[in-house]
Amino acid sequence: NGMFSGYIDEGHKSIIPSTATAKISMRLVPNQTWREITDKAISHIKSLVPDYMQIEIHSHHGGNPVIAAIDSPGVKAASVALETAFGFKTVNMREGGSIPIVEMFQSELKAPAVLMGLGLDGDNIHSPNEKFNLSHYFGGIKASAIFLDEYSKVQK
Repeated sequence: NGMFSGYIDEGHKSIIPSTATAKISMRLVPNQTWREITDKAISHIKSLVPDYMQIEIHSHHGGNPVIAAIDSPGVKAASVALETAFGFKTVNMREGGSIPIVEMFQSELKAPAVLMGLGLDGDNIHSPNEKFNLSHYFGGIKASAIFLDEYSKVQK
């Protein structure tokens, strides 16, 4: 995610800095756990550090990957809900993202998670000029209500 070292303001830098900091994040794929990958990354980074240098590593948090089966009852109910609310046929896309609690919900509640994307590629998510159309917000509310109705029918 980023690195910095030494004097970082504008102007001339005339010395080799004695410290450096890096922030790293990793996206996982199925059959990986965040703890396993974190441990491997830390081990590898430490193996690169010469004896005369010191390293300090802080692992902050992580989340395991989740993949939803597109033929699951929840995804089918979500497709009906989105098509009804927005008037367009849905397209299932495999997307990456980081919502660590989704895997926890699945493992603890023993129920598949369903995520319904309401934004568009041009919404520039997590960028300085991020936006989200109000029509999608209100359509999402409508789709959520329809989803609950559709999913309740599947579970009978």
